[in-house]
Amino acid sequence: MTVSPTTETPQKSEEVCHVPIGVLGCRLLGHWNGTGGSAVLNAVTFDLWQTLIVDTPEGLQQARADRVRGMAAVLARDGHAANDAAVDRAYETVGERLETLWAEQRDFGSRGQVRMLLEALGLADLVPMDGPVMDALDEAYRLPILAVLPVANAGAREVLEAFSRRGL
Repeated sequence: MTVSPTTETPQKSEEVCHVPIGVLGCRLLGHWNGTGGSAVLNAVTFDLWQTLIVDTPEGLQQARADRVRGMAAVLARDGHAANDAAVDRAYETVGERLETLWAEQRDFGSRGQVRMLLEALGLADLVPMDGPVMDALDEAYRLPILAVLPVANAGAREVLEAFSRRGL
């Protein structure tokens, strides 16, 4: 397929293709111009995390430790016997399960992931899906990944600059 941006005004915006660019994936949004099978591009969208930016190994290690410690503390305050070691084992189990789900392009959001961890700990029936304990667990799970900033993925800058030069 030839993709050629033009200055034509599109009649309708739609996804014209999904292409991998090196290790990066993007969606090209536009419409077919009807001549020669080329597309008029209006926009390019990228997934951000693990596409344009990636976590460092140190950041992931710190996030895991902070998540485990924070979630164990919340559970202990609520009277549940779940120490750091038990939460760490459950975190490992959930991580393996998430890898499978992500490979299938599925995700459950942070609360769903916390629920999976509670299931692995045998506490799912003891912690309501809504309320202050789940709110605190969700916060203890979500926030640590932001403590160490991610870095640009290899090739991301070049891809973005190339699209920018083309006016996209």
